[in-house]
Amino acid sequence: MIMKNNNRQVIKTITRRSLEHSKKNNRIIIVAIILTAMMFNVVFTLTSSMLKSMQWQEMQQAGTTVNGEINNITWKQYEKLKKDSRIKDCSYMIRISTSNNKELNKRNVVIRYAPEKVYSWSFSKLLKGHAPRKKNEIVLDQITLRALNVPEKLGQKITLSYKQKGKVYQTDFVLSGYYEGNNLTFNTNAYCSKEFLDDLIPESSQMLAMKLYLNQESNIAQQLDKIITDNLSKGERRYVKNNVDWDPSTIGFDSLDSLDQQVILLVLFIIIIAAYFIIHNVFMISIMREIQFYGLLKTIGTTKEQLGKLIRRRANYFCMIGIPIGVVSGILLGNLLTLVFLNSDSNNYPFQLSISPLICIFSMLLSYVTVQISCLKPGRMVSKISAMKALKFMDIDQKFIRKEEKRRSKKFSYLQMAKNNLLRNRSKTCFVTLSMILSLSLLIIITSVINSVSINKYARTMISGDLVLSSNSVFTQAFPVDITKEVKENSQYIKNMGIATKRHDMYVGCVDYKVDQTAYQRYLSKRKANKIDFIPAYKEYLAEFEREKDNALINMRLYGFDVFTASNLKITEGTFDQKKYDSGNYIILVNGAQYAKKSHKDGLDNMSHTFFKVGDKIKMGDKTYRVMAYADLPYYNSIPMYSVFEVFGVVNQNGLLNNKDTHYDLISGFDSKTKMAKTKTVKPFIYSCSYELLKRKDSKALTKAEEMYTKHVDKNLSYMSEAKIVKEMTKERNMILYLGGGFTIFIAVIAVLNFMNNIRTGILTRRKEFAMLRSVGMEKRQLLRMLYAESLIYIGISYVVGSIIAYPIAVKVIKVFCHKMDWFVNAPTMVPLIISLPIFIAIGVFIPYFAYQKEGKQSIVELLRVN
Repeated sequence: MIMKNNNRQVIKTITRRSLEHSKKNNRIIIVAIILTAMMFNVVFTLTSSMLKSMQWQEMQQAGTTVNGEINNITWKQYEKLKKDSRIKDCSYMIRISTSNNKELNKRNVVIRYAPEKVYSWSFSKLLKGHAPRKKNEIVLDQITLRALNVPEKLGQKITLSYKQKGKVYQTDFVLSGYYEGNNLTFNTNAYCSKEFLDDLIPESSQMLAMKLYLNQESNIAQQLDKIITDNLSKGERRYVKNNVDWDPSTIGFDSLDSLDQQVILLVLFIIIIAAYFIIHNVFMISIMREIQFYGLLKTIGTTKEQLGKLIRRRANYFCMIGIPIGVVSGILLGNLLTLVFLNSDSNNYPFQLSISPLICIFSMLLSYVTVQISCLKPGRMVSKISAMKALKFMDIDQKFIRKEEKRRSKKFSYLQMAKNNLLRNRSKTCFVTLSMILSLSLLIIITSVINSVSINKYARTMISGDLVLSSNSVFTQAFPVDITKEVKENSQYIKNMGIATKRHDMYVGCVDYKVDQTAYQRYLSKRKANKIDFIPAYKEYLAEFEREKDNALINMRLYGFDVFTASNLKITEGTFDQKKYDSGNYIILVNGAQYAKKSHKDGLDNMSHTFFKVGDKIKMGDKTYRVMAYADLPYYNSIPMYSVFEVFGVVNQNGLLNNKDTHYDLISGFDSKTKMAKTKTVKPFIYSCSYELLKRKDSKALTKAEEMYTKHVDKNLSYMSEAKIVKEMTKERNMILYLGGGFTIFIAVIAVLNFMNNIRTGILTRRKEFAMLRSVGMEKRQLLRMLYAESLIYIGISYVVGSIIAYPIAVKVIKVFCHKMDWFVNAPTMVPLIISLPIFIAIGVFIPYFAYQKEGKQSIVELLRVN
């Protein structure tokens, strides 16, 4: 019969008294747990903030914060749609007209009505004033006010000219408010009152653009389709069109491919293991220090299970104190860093103090699990060791003692002695070193990611060359005109200003392409697989195309670029070969908007992927091209024209001009009877040009010269430069850099504190050893030199191994960001190692010095008697 006794209270008492006995050691363990919980919380908080800031950049590029919009709906349809349970919040905009003031020829000012809450959804948050209430009140942006030469003062009189149903109106408005505006877009909104809207357009004729947020921010396009089909009849949705403004899922873990996900999981694994080592090392050293105490408990009959329970109780006690403090500190520090870094520049980022329950719970659970796992090995060691071995325990591997007997004749040196000390317990040395290696690895990875943020690379995705010059109509209305003469005059002006540049002309033309059977069958398979995105109103295009399958024609819009301009395209599939492209026999197809956003779905505006693959041959007129690659066209090099059922491509200029079948249908007027545009057919022409600077120092001079030229010499031209984009996007770049900088500083501090904790704990646990060394004649300065040498060995191994491990991981992580965002270049850096090395060396010297000061004041007898 097995006798059982209730000794739970005894274990509690022993736990409490052992905690009271070693307060200094307990503080070190609690600090380690606080650091771990804080690290998890701050890491997740700052990562969340960085993702939100990146999403903010995507929103700014889209020009709105909403998930999507449903266009061309009536008031009755709006009332039906807004009741859908999938919609979190919604509102609307109503387009009235476009201003045609001469002063605004460089801006496309659209007069709209919208409720005031929509202003902030469209980055039009009022700096001063209020939304229009009276019929004659209006809200404009600061850039438009400057163009109209109107002071930024409420109550100013503003006259706008516009057309409505073919009739020209000129209305005097009063400025009721204004917002900042965006220098990187030529489009802007002028917000009028509801009374003005109703007076100009009867309510029955008003067509709304519904702006909406969804409860679930995934599969937005499918959700919008479902909302329309579930709420509107087939006849009602005939002319209704939906649009995904920006998709949060394009920036997130789910948007990554499997390899990229593995890289991110590897970084997360490094963070968790680093946290584990922080606690494990302190626990292990603490157990070794008190191993004789546990041996004495064994002599009085304490079982293995009871010792394990004793260690777990101590761990739980430390968790009760350390985890809440760490989580609260992490919340405060994470939000403080976000607040400080995001508000350090005026970037309109809507910061709110946030306490994520999910992050808090996950951080607490992860910290607790880490502590419990860290207790396993020390617990097993205590339960396995015998009472007599525990009492004689000296923290030395027996293998090391046998090897050391063969090395007695070696000459004494502090470095050799430090090396022997570290080798005598390789397990502890390994764990301490690994802890430092992982901390340094994190520092390298995070700093490398931040160092890879490049606003210049982003600018190059928006513009090819250093400056692009086009007509006002291209930038404001997506309507190209022939500016061959104007380009030559502008080029001469730049030359006269003493600015060394090379001009690259850009042409546009069209060819009617007769679809071959291979392309047609590919179209049918895409149609069957629902890989073509279209609205019901456009079904007639597909039906007509299928009826004419043997003689089906599609329009090929071709850009004529030289090698320099083509080489600056962002290739997404295939490769760019300069020699092949220069031969004039190859074409680069342009991704549609959906493909550029990685939705892998063609729209009716650009069906390039529907018909062609890389390597296909395309016969256009008397010329046959082979598809070299797919690419995203820089925004300011393109003509974002309205088109249906077309394919866009880039070819060599000579190939475009020499093809006798190329043409372009220019709009020459408007027929009031048929209400259709009049066109005239012309040969391909120069619609734009880019300038390549031969001397980088002339960047500001070129921008300033074009600013002067387009304002005072030729007012029908507009420009956009890389320098202007960089200047305007600096605030957004800083948002990411500041958050990443805070992240880096925090990881660096954790690494430093971890190193300090390890050194401090190691010295406390070896007081008897130091007393014995002093008893045989070793001086205090010799002991300190030995400790300095140990620290330097730790640092040397950690830095060498850390750099070897972290650098390739950093390269992989940056590639993930480069793949997902235009802001990043692959620029890993080892600078943090160079900067942090003196700090770690200083800690390796000062901590042993100060930590041993107190021990050095005690006598050898007192130190030998310490339990």
